[in-house]
Amino acid sequence: MLFQQIKEHGNNFSYIIADENTRETAVVDVGFNADVIKKVLSGENLKLIFVVNTHDHVDHVLGNDELKSLFGAKTVAHLLSKTTTDVRVDEGDIIRVGSVSVKVFYTPGHTADSICLLVGDKKLLTGDILLVGSVGSTEMPGGDSKACTRVFLTNS
Repeated sequence: MLFQQIKEHGNNFSYIIADENTRETAVVDVGFNADVIKKVLSGENLKLIFVVNTHDHVDHVLGNDELKSLFGAKTVAHLLSKTTTDVRVDEGDIIRVGSVSVKVFYTPGHTADSICLLVGDKKLLTGDILLVGSVGSTEMPGGDSKACTRVFLTNS
């Protein structure tokens, strides 16, 4: 598995997940990093098949349309997402990127459509449910601290 974390612009991380053999690739939370992601995809000869969003805030979905149109990828978001998307996912769904499995965990709280992604049973991408050095925020529109607490109590 190829796995790369990108933080070129803004405060959010983007992720590139790829199967080393098939070169099939997913990008998670493009945000402000579309230009860097395009360079990596082209430079590594990767085939973008999915653009996945952990939630529908603009700082995570910005760049989706650009990558989708350039590479012919499908967008993926939770079934409650307010964004226009090609594929809707929910708790327990598996996204296949070549031989790499990406399991979806529904984790509302930051937003009603927040998901976490378990990549190949080794890496957990949490969107804004967890932030570097703190828990995720729930004060923005759509945030629900009680839902966030239920998620962590249920899954512990």
